[in-house]
Amino acid sequence: MKFMLKKTTITAPALFAAVLFLSADARAQTTFLSDGGRVTLEADGVIEWNREEFYYAAEDNVRLSRGGWHVRADRIQAHYSDDDNARALSGDLSFARAFGVPVTAESDDGTRIAADEIQWWPLESRLEALGDAAELTRRDGGRLTASGSLMWWESLEGRPVAEARGGVMASGGGGETLRAERIRAVFSGATGKIEEYQAFGDVSVERADGEIAKSRWARYDVGGERIVLEGGVRLEREGQILRGERAEMDLASGVSVLLPGEGGRVEGRFDTDAEQ
Repeated sequence: MKFMLKKTTITAPALFAAVLFLSADARAQTTFLSDGGRVTLEADGVIEWNREEFYYAAEDNVRLSRGGWHVRADRIQAHYSDDDNARALSGDLSFARAFGVPVTAESDDGTRIAADEIQWWPLESRLEALGDAAELTRRDGGRLTASGSLMWWESLEGRPVAEARGGVMASGGGGETLRAERIRAVFSGATGKIEEYQAFGDVSVERADGEIAKSRWARYDVGGERIVLEGGVRLEREGQILRGERAEMDLASGVSVLLPGEGGRVEGRFDTDAEQ
């Protein structure tokens, strides 16, 4: 059963199927209270509310909010739980899919995710951004982009984590660019700022002064302005090429230290031609 309604506020899970249309002077809106807080869905177009399949479907400049996160898209389908055997989750938003470029998800603490499509599991504190140009940015600095996928979730320790795969690039705001096949960003649980990046596979670090470091793995301590690289490390700067197993880069002083592996040695080439 469906009804044609103007702007309406609901304070309970769906009891019937309905369609909300934009009135002449207001956006269509539906709100319900859940164990995870207030859930609000707004749209300039239509909101379909289906009890039998436990979902809301909205289109045209849609905004879905819950627990400090706000997802915006051209179209959003939001599913809620209604399990009599799991009363703690009954009526809460369990999954949402947002699509129709542009799609963004923004948190109250300053994290913004943009992609072609965003899938959201609020009960698991997890987001996935899909598309050729998924991007995560922080209001206070830091950027993570990927051509594959980008995941955000909250760890068991209460610290948010983001992981990007496929042509990944990250920056910490100090002029350094980190590239790899996979990069994980770890956030502060208190402030939401990015504390460190962990890079895996075909890692490259490009500094503002022109120095380039390559390795198989790297850890970038953003607040400490320090990068550690391991595994087949190669440093390039002004025609000089150094090779070792581990490198430590102090971004504040500009000093890089290259270390050999066990039983190995550091190799260097000093000339004006960096070609191999």
